[in-house]
Formats: sequence, structure tokens, C-alpha cells
Amino acid sequence: MLTKILKDEEEAYISDFMEPYLQISIAKVEEKVLFIVQFVYDTSGGIWKKRIVSSVVEKESAMRFLDKLVELQKAY
Repeated sequence: MLTKILKDEEEAYISDFMEPYLQISIAKVEEKVLFIVQFVYDTSGGIWKKRIVSSVVEKESAMRFLDKLVELQKAY
């Protein structure tokens, strides 16, 4: 999906929760890309907590990141 966002074919992507506690969101904001990773977990007592990490990067940095991901994917 990051490829489509960088090629201006899509504006945003929000994953379903995986495993079921991890969610990844990516959005194009002008010439930058916003990444959001959200992790939800259950503590003792049934109280759910959430941690969110986000970063805005230049489009060129996102392209380098994608290149590295493709390279790692080929190794496996």
C-alpha cells in the first residue's frame, strides 16, 4: 500500500488490527507521508491501554524506507 501512496494512486491506508493488537496507518500529506503505529494491550483487571507512535517524513525518506522493506522481503 505504501507504494500506491507514494505513486499518488491512494491517499491513505489503515490496516485492520493484526494479532489483534497492532494497527498501522499511512497517509499522504502534501509532499510528506504520515506513519502511525498503534498498539493496544490488556493489563491485569481487564483495562485496555493504548500506545501510539507517529512520524511525518519527507516523501524521499519514505521511498528509501520502502526500498529497504523490499530488500528485506527478498531475504525471506
